[in-house]
Amino acid sequence: MAKASRRVAGGRFRNLKQLSRKGPSVKAGKRLLIVCEGSKTEPAYFKAMRKDLGLTGTDVRVCGEECGTDPISVLEFALELWSEDRGFDEIYCVFDKEGTPERKLKYDQACERIKNKDLGKNTKIVAIRSVPCFEYWYILHFNYHDAPFSGAGKKSAGDMVVDMLKRKIPRYEKSDDSVYDLIKDDYKKARKAAIRSQAAADAAQTDNPTTNVHLLVHSLRVMGGVEEEETV
Repeated sequence: MAKASRRVAGGRFRNLKQLSRKGPSVKAGKRLLIVCEGSKTEPAYFKAMRKDLGLTGTDVRVCGEECGTDPISVLEFALELWSEDRGFDEIYCVFDKEGTPERKLKYDQACERIKNKDLGKNTKIVAIRSVPCFEYWYILHFNYHDAPFSGAGKKSAGDMVVDMLKRKIPRYEKSDDSVYDLIKDDYKKARKAAIRSQAAADAAQTDNPTTNVHLLVHSLRVMGGVEEEETV
């Protein structure tokens, strides 16, 4: 559920100064900023991946609970942090479409703003979106699924995704950082499934379900030296 962005006087986000401080980098090369709307699921996954790939918090900065949970807040926080530290080569805004009509409108607005945002030749910004929610990416590691998700009773479409995931990972919790280790060996399978489901959704003129999380995962794997740049 969305919650208000935590700002301090002057419109600045809380802890922005602390987040933008640089520490000594153990690896030369590009730097990534990942800003997630979720405070648990997405940060836990990307931090576990960062550790597994031997990357540091300086190479790849992952933010979640520091900003609000609607897509516009994610984008604005990413831009605030970039304005304090222009050293990021790639910025990824990670969010999903689940929620109220107002929140879905913010999702569309954020996607459009990111698409048209020019941060100069040295930095690219990308929307990493999942419909209905991030857990759809997890499901694709187990099996292909392109049937739309919809709410039922008191359960949202996102709840239905989580229910499906729990058939594969019965003890799944959003803050569980062990999920990455459970599914990482099936990344290529999930990537192919994500590309396939996007094509199916485009043909059906819908976006439910879709995800492009594989784009960010690919970039991280390239940084970690386990995948070649030209494979996507």
